[in-house]
Amino acid sequence: MNVLPSEKELTDEQVTALRASDNQDQIVLGVAGGGKTVIAIYRSIMLSNSSLFEPKRVLILTYNDAIHSFIRGNVKQQANDTDNVDVNTVYTYFKELVNTCRPTQELKNLNEHEYQFLQSANNRYDDYVHNRSPYNKRGYNYYPEATAMDKNVVNKMLDELIDEAKKEHPDNNIWKKDQMSYKDIKLAIRDEINWMQDNEIPYNDEAAYLNADRIGRSSFNLGNKGGIQRKLVYDIYYQYYEKRDSYRTDRGVSKIFDYNDVYRLVKYLDIPENQKYDYVIVDEVQDLSPVMFEALNQIRKRDGNTYFTLLGDLSQNIFGRRMSWKKLGLQVNRGNSHRIKHNYRNTYEISKLGKDFLDYCKLHYSSDVESASYKETESTFIEPELSTKHSYQPYAVNYSKSDYIVRFLNRAVKANEDSLIICRNDRDKREITNLLKQNDIAFKDEYGKDDDEDDGTANVYVLGMNKIKGLQFPNVLFYCIDSMPSYYCRDEILNMDSTVKFEMLNDEEANRFYAQEYVGITRSENMLMLVYRNPQTINLLKEIGSDSIRYIQ
Repeated sequence: MNVLPSEKELTDEQVTALRASDNQDQIVLGVAGGGKTVIAIYRSIMLSNSSLFEPKRVLILTYNDAIHSFIRGNVKQQANDTDNVDVNTVYTYFKELVNTCRPTQELKNLNEHEYQFLQSANNRYDDYVHNRSPYNKRGYNYYPEATAMDKNVVNKMLDELIDEAKKEHPDNNIWKKDQMSYKDIKLAIRDEINWMQDNEIPYNDEAAYLNADRIGRSSFNLGNKGGIQRKLVYDIYYQYYEKRDSYRTDRGVSKIFDYNDVYRLVKYLDIPENQKYDYVIVDEVQDLSPVMFEALNQIRKRDGNTYFTLLGDLSQNIFGRRMSWKKLGLQVNRGNSHRIKHNYRNTYEISKLGKDFLDYCKLHYSSDVESASYKETESTFIEPELSTKHSYQPYAVNYSKSDYIVRFLNRAVKANEDSLIICRNDRDKREITNLLKQNDIAFKDEYGKDDDEDDGTANVYVLGMNKIKGLQFPNVLFYCIDSMPSYYCRDEILNMDSTVKFEMLNDEEANRFYAQEYVGITRSENMLMLVYRNPQTINLLKEIGSDSIRYIQ
């Protein structure tokens, strides 16, 4: 389990951020291992007790379930009265608002299903306020709550629309991208639609997309603004929302949004003032999209007396999202911007290797790092300062040497230390869990679900990349560092064994890939093993961190 340091153990730069003014927004940018989540926990408690006369309500929002469980448990443990501090994930919090708040009078840019759902919200709101069950004797929900569509259903729906578009417009240049197969193009169009949702492009406003500034897509250039390639993508986007309008599931559950666009509906809600908070703390803010920030702005009190504390690190932006403080409506200045430069979590050897990966990416893929989104303020990208505590060098081993992997994990179990195994995709997860089963090593594939009662024994966790942000473990095994991450689309960047051809990465892909490497490496407090699949990967590791890694031959 992650152990929270006492407030007395915090450093000067952590205390400065923790004790920052409570009457304006605060931005805390820090390196991995800098203690940003610790600051979020203690600051929430401090802010909830900041008034002598009335308690202040604080909301902490996280990006994933694992860190949500960690923060919630520690707030409960550290505070005498936790009634004033609520902890939730960003998605769950806003989904609950959509399901429990009445709509405003202005309902534009909605499809018919969304419109009808929000119009029926008065009945759901009354049920919610009076704690009445909306179900009849047969279990049918008269006023169903909405939940997100399954991602696989969404992808299938989009793929069918893309296939139809190709049949109708076979000569469109969008199908003629160099070094991109049809499969690559389909996945790139999906990614473009995600971008449209992230940036709140209305599905029924063609001009908003055709005239939008679009950067960072060197591998999938859609030509000039207003061109036929953009028009085709917009048509697919529009048809997706129209087709989704007819989608239903059994027992009255509504599927009016997917995971990317629930936040779009928040601006149509009349959120009661007594449900709003005095302070909102957002951890891992670099992973939030512009539409999420727009939703956050909707939960400020009308008198403006809701203040945000945003904590993050752009080096850990594993989803490839660009962010701009100015576009988010925030003024960054010396008075409300704080930097955590020192890595307190990792050993010198591990923090140096993480920094080596960042430096390699900046040296070889500089254009995107130097883009306007990074240069907008000097406070976005922070150069990590290395830890001063020393321990073992990180190990690198080929996945075929399973006996070394087992020995690494068994040593941790015998020492009663928790371990984290990071997997990039389902194939790797199946492979490593089979190895664990064969060697009678117990493991969990969720963090925080059943850990409220710690029995004192060591645990081995097998988690995907999107579930590890903010967590730390004494031992980390990264398996396999050169496998294809789930978001990659271009066949040309993959070897026959589905490992990455590093020399074929463009700037955007490289920044996302090396950010993931950095995040994975810096989860380890003490012992780290990097497992690689392709023997050629060892050449890259030697180029990046020749003096930082111990190679097992």
